[in-house]
Amino acid sequence: MAGRAKKSSASNDLNMTMIPVSIVTGIVAWFLCNMLYSTMVDQVPRSLVIGSIFAILYALLLIVVVIVAMLQHEYQGHPVILLLALLPGTLAVLALSTLFQFIYGLNLKPQVTDPTSYVFIIDDSGSTSDTDPAQLRYKAVEDVLAGEDTAMPYMIYSFSDSTAIAREMGPATDGEMPLTGVSSGGTSIRGALETVISDYRNGVWNGGDVPKIVLLTDGYATDIDLFHSVKDVLDEYVDEGISVSTVGLGDADENLMTEIAETTGGVYIAVSDAAELSGAMTTAARTSSSRDLVTTRHMRKLNFLYGFLRALFITLIGTLMGFLIALAYGNQDSYVVSTAASAVLSLIGALIMELFTGVLHFNDRFVWLILWIFLAATILLKRYVRGTTIVDLYQRDNEYGFDDYTV
Repeated sequence: MAGRAKKSSASNDLNMTMIPVSIVTGIVAWFLCNMLYSTMVDQVPRSLVIGSIFAILYALLLIVVVIVAMLQHEYQGHPVILLLALLPGTLAVLALSTLFQFIYGLNLKPQVTDPTSYVFIIDDSGSTSDTDPAQLRYKAVEDVLAGEDTAMPYMIYSFSDSTAIAREMGPATDGEMPLTGVSSGGTSIRGALETVISDYRNGVWNGGDVPKIVLLTDGYATDIDLFHSVKDVLDEYVDEGISVSTVGLGDADENLMTEIAETTGGVYIAVSDAAELSGAMTTAARTSSSRDLVTTRHMRKLNFLYGFLRALFITLIGTLMGFLIALAYGNQDSYVVSTAASAVLSLIGALIMELFTGVLHFNDRFVWLILWIFLAATILLKRYVRGTTIVDLYQRDNEYGFDDYTV
């Protein structure tokens, strides 16, 4: 008598291996994307940079998922479908994310972007006697102003252990600026930032609608430590919509300079020699930060709209990635599950990006890593019985003691 295979119910179990593997892949992809972003963001159009990092995440994730599925004997895809998912699929992710970044980077409402005044905060600590003995940091201020209209208002603060106004706010026609510093004392960067924003709020100076602040230092802050951070002071600049660009000379604290610039919407420029200060100060004074999908957004007008756009765009990109990966994986029952899970996880990642960068003011590179983890997390199902082959069923029958199989 011919034996009959024991009827098995279809399994809806998740492929649990894919979840941690895809998360680790997302972390690895973040390191690659972060390096690409840092290298190329000022060299090529930002839209293309953002499109490229999303495409890298997708391509790397797809390759790892397929390899793991093959090792698990869970891969049910077709080589042609896999090739389509890898090549046209990567191009689709690249094109969609590039388009979304282009839209996200547009100013939907005209805004004043050119500075209406300059505020220079110049380090006069003791170390500048070695790093800038010729007082070129003050000459650099003069060079920045040389390219501006003589009516452009500006002022100068100098700081060491304390902060003082070296020149009141006013156009160049109001008088010459001081050309030399003192070069003594410590480097109270937090104190300098506190003084400048306090003076602004108290009406000591008025820089118009878009005052541009440039801070120059050559060392590490002597008034910032584990118990005295600069975050609360930077929040005041964010609340007022004032950006602070930073210039680091020699052995300046790059992490602090980057934090100050990125938190407030400015730029950070590093130079190794005082002779480069003129160009660096000019660049910092005339460059504004740009808005993109993976970094902090610094704006007051239409902020809610741009937050909605970022959440929408990231969710759509993640949904597309989830569908294409499920398509390449080959299990038709995973199509809906993977696509829906990717949409939800992408939305959560986008909302975390908005909350942590826009409200809590976390470092955007760290939050970007969290976003990449959510985008990479891949939910797929194990193979269903109805998707197995006759050989699979025959081998399964033998496990139950049947010696033959009748179709």
